[in-house]
Amino acid sequence: MKTYNYEQFTIKTLLERLNDLKRSKGGEFEIETITDPASYRGVYSSLAFCYYSPSKTTVDDTIKLVESCIGKTFEGYKGGDYVCGLSTLLHIASWGCCGPRFVGITNDGEIEASNDRFC
Repeated sequence: MKTYNYEQFTIKTLLERLNDLKRSKGGEFEIETITDPASYRGVYSSLAFCYYSPSKTTVDDTIKLVESCIGKTFEGYKGGDYVCGLSTLLHIASWGCCGPRFVGITNDGEIEASNDRFC
């Protein structure tokens, strides 16, 4: 299995990781839940996902969620429109809040975040 050692996930690298998990463990493999994609308050052109632990969802459902963001326009916290693309940087935070960089998903399906916040 490929080793992921990113400083920060983009939509593209998150999809690569999810597809790697799907190939190795199957689409029904459960990982910690990310949901509610929104413009990140710290950098509006970045995207943030809410993270709910210990809630779990399947790799297939997470892939669908992430793919639905591509090409979608998100409104910044204080205005402006930002289109999500494959190179969009990812964070873990609720809408309007700051949070750490989204840096990985372990082989056990746990979300990995940095120890810092950009805000």
